[in-house]
Amino acid sequence: MTSTELSNELAEIGHKITPEVIKKDWQKGAPRSSAAAYLSWRAKRSEKTARGDPELRGLRADKLKQEIGVLKERRVAQRRENEVARGALIGRAWMAERVHIAAGRVDAYRMKSEAEHPLLFAAAAGDVAACREVVRKIWDEIAVALNGMKEAFRNERAK
Repeated sequence: MTSTELSNELAEIGHKITPEVIKKDWQKGAPRSSAAAYLSWRAKRSEKTARGDPELRGLRADKLKQEIGVLKERRVAQRRENEVARGALIGRAWMAERVHIAAGRVDAYRMKSEAEHPLLFAAAAGDVAACREVVRKIWDEIAVALNGMKEAFRNERAK
């Protein structure tokens, strides 16, 4: 009986074992005569080894995943330390301060816009071309305000 024939016979009775696994088991001394003899050999062998226990296999897999996770965390932490040492990373507090400054500038521009731009639209008196000019002026002012925020991020290096 070939490993493929044995694999097919085992599949017919509900066991999915590949021919490659069967060949490895034959090298370990598994019987070649029938599917029943092969299955009984595997059952005895799995009783002798804890690897046959699905619960233990699951625990081992979980432990391995945890160990891999710990190694990944260590690698990320090491990279972060290296980048901080090189000066490639900026501090969280520094960045939060800069975002706060930028948000304050945006808010100040918003208040100015809410006060001034309705007057410009009122002066346009419904003329489409004049309204386009007002909108263009508003967006030009927005671009200037956003470009002005670059200074908050450029003034000082992270600490």
